[in-house]
Amino acid sequence: MTASRYLIRTGVAAAAALLAGLVLLGGTGAAAAAPYAPPNCPTVTYHSDPSLNAQAVCENLGVTTSGTQPGTYLFLTPGGQNGDGAGIYTDTGSLVWWQGGLGPKDHDLSVQYFHGQPYLAVWSGRGASGGAYGQGSVLLYNQHYQLAGRLNISSAYGAEQIDLHEFQITPEGDALTGSYTYDWRFVNGHWEWVLGYLVEKWALVQNANGIQIGPLLFAWNAINDVPISDSHLPSPARHAAVYDYFHGNGITEAPDGDLLVSSRNTWGIYEINDRRGTPGFDHIYWQVGAVHDSKLAEPWCYQHDIAALGHGVYSLYDDGGFGPGCMPGSTQHPARGLIFSVNTSHRPVQVHLIRAFTHNPAIYTGYTGSVQVLSNGDTLIDWANVPEITEYSSTGQVKMDLSMSYWSYRGFRFPWDGQPTQPVAVAAQKSGSGTTVWVSWNGTTETTAWQVLGGPDASHLAPVGAPVAKSGFETTIPLSGQYNTIEVKALNSRGQVIGSSDPVSPSVR
Repeated sequence: MTASRYLIRTGVAAAAALLAGLVLLGGTGAAAAAPYAPPNCPTVTYHSDPSLNAQAVCENLGVTTSGTQPGTYLFLTPGGQNGDGAGIYTDTGSLVWWQGGLGPKDHDLSVQYFHGQPYLAVWSGRGASGGAYGQGSVLLYNQHYQLAGRLNISSAYGAEQIDLHEFQITPEGDALTGSYTYDWRFVNGHWEWVLGYLVEKWALVQNANGIQIGPLLFAWNAINDVPISDSHLPSPARHAAVYDYFHGNGITEAPDGDLLVSSRNTWGIYEINDRRGTPGFDHIYWQVGAVHDSKLAEPWCYQHDIAALGHGVYSLYDDGGFGPGCMPGSTQHPARGLIFSVNTSHRPVQVHLIRAFTHNPAIYTGYTGSVQVLSNGDTLIDWANVPEITEYSSTGQVKMDLSMSYWSYRGFRFPWDGQPTQPVAVAAQKSGSGTTVWVSWNGTTETTAWQVLGGPDASHLAPVGAPVAKSGFETTIPLSGQYNTIEVKALNSRGQVIGSSDPVSPSVR
């Protein structure tokens, strides 16, 4: 198993396959008559765990999920009328794990590796500056869903807490974070507060208090190297608002150790390094997409989620845009998952499109979104502020298309072995001459069957029938007799007991 999201998200083998293919999938399509909205995915409540309050995910568009990677799950942070939270789901939309109430906002659930061990990582905090960015912490959970670390950054260079847009642990065990600073700059003939975007690399340390942020290893403030005039976002009227000219929304480590940074408001992708740079740009080694840079024939706009696939190939989510410079009649286009190459042997560098994935019908988005190239060559696309996530094969076949009850900031696929420690959740009800049992265990990935025990009291319980196969998040088990006390045990594929519920007394209908 690899030691970083960088390798899991992309896979060097997958990058080589992309280079060999050079196939353009899909297209931009004609402008949609009306914005596409996925079929409604109703929220779900569970008898066994009624307080869970999880967001729902469903199959739609007549696509039955098939051919996706076994042993992997979807990691999403849909949040809406049921409240924010973080969830793990199967490829058919069945819930595996949900945790709500982490903070006012929860974003970017992923699996990160530290010292070879997998952890769930999720950003939790609050919005700031009109919701343009966030201020919060990154929470790390182990395979037992126990808090293993709460990562907070110091006020280096005036930054205040970790921004919601990015968190990764590198193969070396360092943390990549973004944060914002307030800089007093001269803009369009007057002085204004401008948001600078700070890219930081931190050492991580582990002690009796868990995993924590250690010393600062590297910091880069975009405002020192990227001209404010590069922004597509017009500066506000004098003193009307803080100017978010750059708006960083993606940071990742390239195979050569440099860092890649995505700027939403300049449309630029920047490779930065403190050891080398282009004259006049200090730490910027190359850049593409901004107003004076090399671009694709059909430029991306307000893009998100840069990732390095190796061999000079990158993936990117192209929102298609709702904003200045990307409006109907100009460069606005349907959202795309892009695979492109950058040739750095020329100056200026050259950028070439390898593949573009679009949804049918076309989806138009304005913010967030992600593209993940998987180790088997599939591509997973979270369609940003439209609550839908699609997986394509290497030939463009749709393998999975799910809608969500609310959109997720990004969506990922990872392997995961969840081993919860809390009791199995059970509810039971007597009705007529029988008893209905509902059972679930939030977070389990090893449970394959349930064994019901029943009896007159907790001291006199015996198995009731054969084990029943686990079905979805909550399994309904009808019993032919009535019992005063019910207990349920979770069994793995070898028939071993891996968890038990507390004894419960069935209600009477």
